[in-house]
Amino acid sequence: MEADFRLADQLIADTEFEEAKAILFRIIEEEPRFGKAYNHIGWIYETKEKRFREAERLYKQAMEFTPDYPAPFINLLYLLNTELRGAEAEAHIEKAKDVVGINKISLYTEWAYMLEYTGRFEEAIAKYKEIIPMQNNLEKLDQIKTDIERCRKKMELLQL
Repeated sequence: MEADFRLADQLIADTEFEEAKAILFRIIEEEPRFGKAYNHIGWIYETKEKRFREAERLYKQAMEFTPDYPAPFINLLYLLNTELRGAEAEAHIEKAKDVVGINKISLYTEWAYMLEYTGRFEEAIAKYKEIIPMQNNLEKLDQIKTDIERCRKKMELLQL
């Protein structure tokens, strides 16, 4: 099963989405609780086919069946934030932050973004600043600086 999953993962990397989905659905047919397959199908649905509700359902199944697999936790957070569903995103972050192996930089970035779009600019700035010691990419550090400046600008504009 893992070998088939790795093949599907490679097919996704090679943009062979239909072939990847066929393998992933076959995995689920053989092992209905193979959470990683649900996550990957959800990612294809969300990012390539714009089938957001189905993607959300699949991410949730992936988390249920494989609670120690971090990918669906981040993927669902991306989806919630894309749709500006702040309250749901915040509740989800509370679960995701305790998942072992989750990418803390991605999590904190999405967390800061959620705080920003919900108008909690001071909290967003503080969260962006928490990322700085973790980040080792200069371009991404510049992005954090831009994110903080954007929050400050929003606060200034709201004072007009």
